[in-house]
Amino acid sequence: MIHYQRIPAADREQAAILKDYCFKRKWDSLESYTFHYWFKKSIALGAYDEERLVSQYLVIPFQMNIFGTTYEMGGVASVCTYPEYREKGITKQLLLQSLEEMRNNKQSISILSPFAISFYRHFGWELFFENTRYQISPNGLSVRNKVDGNVVRFNYKSSDEELFMEKVRTFHKQEVAKRHGNQYRDKMWWERIKERNPEANYAVSLDEKEQIDGYVRYEIQEQEFQINDLFAANDVAERKIWQFIQAHGSQVTTIIGESPATDSFGYLFTNPEITREIFFDKMVRIVDVEAFLKQYPFQTIKEPLYVKIADKQAEWNQAIFKIEAQNQVEKVSQEEADQLLEMEIGPFSAMMIGYHPLKWYCRNGRACAEETVISNWEQAIPRVYPTHHDGF
Repeated sequence: MIHYQRIPAADREQAAILKDYCFKRKWDSLESYTFHYWFKKSIALGAYDEERLVSQYLVIPFQMNIFGTTYEMGGVASVCTYPEYREKGITKQLLLQSLEEMRNNKQSISILSPFAISFYRHFGWELFFENTRYQISPNGLSVRNKVDGNVVRFNYKSSDEELFMEKVRTFHKQEVAKRHGNQYRDKMWWERIKERNPEANYAVSLDEKEQIDGYVRYEIQEQEFQINDLFAANDVAERKIWQFIQAHGSQVTTIIGESPATDSFGYLFTNPEITREIFFDKMVRIVDVEAFLKQYPFQTIKEPLYVKIADKQAEWNQAIFKIEAQNQVEKVSQEEADQLLEMEIGPFSAMMIGYHPLKWYCRNGRACAEETVISNWEQAIPRVYPTHHDGF
């Protein structure tokens, strides 16, 4: 008989074994410490067949920048089930519990990396930005309008590694505060990155005051320059970083990395030779609509907005919400609602994060509203395309 419960500390090793069976990756031998750390820090729910843990997930606590506002976010990870227990509704039950747990934990929004987009759509998660993998020929890396400036390189074995890493961490936090959709990293998350890529190098761009204004984290393997992180505060810093990468032209045959589909970095190069492949690797879900809206940085609300949410998995969201200026939000009856917007929780979540404007969802049959309602909502929602860089 399957039963569900929080996974106790005594079963942490069972959880690690289950994760290793389902997600065998090159860094598994390196990250046992960080898995146990995040297990302790996370909400960990499991399904048991008597005393044996057969399915589980973790909800890792993060903070996320949404249009300049910091939200508590639940990162759903390590969703795994032994094959002999799959397709029995076990994962479904765990995900439903995860929504209640996140709501109780004041995490009004959730992000995950899907193994199957259609599966998680059924539970209210939806795609919210388009990512790309790119390849660049060294011949196509000639930077237009080259700039001068200092770039310093180090790795985890360097004597000054901790000094520079502290500066990189500080700079990254400052940049995330400017970048809608990104998640903040605490020191332990940086340690996780180090354990996963212990051979990584860093190159930091320094401004005239010797302060970091950009960095790239990368690896070179088999004549391939792999970019894992690239953050720059301004155009000059970004050019310096690409010039540094270009200097590896005699060592590598290709440069690879990931960037949002909206990132038109090819304009930096004289003759860009870039190929890009679009893929979808992140989904978003509003866990608690009322709490989310009360914190949301609306722009202009000239008259009350009304939205009717359909959410089969979270009954607390199945309601009509009235939104007024100063983030006054309340549930109202159908009779009290005027000029109603109707949406399911998944498309509503993606829209509120800025993936597409409301008019796009109406045109594609994912929202129902009159033209005046559409106009009012589009004036209220900030128009900044989201990105999400980290994986968990």
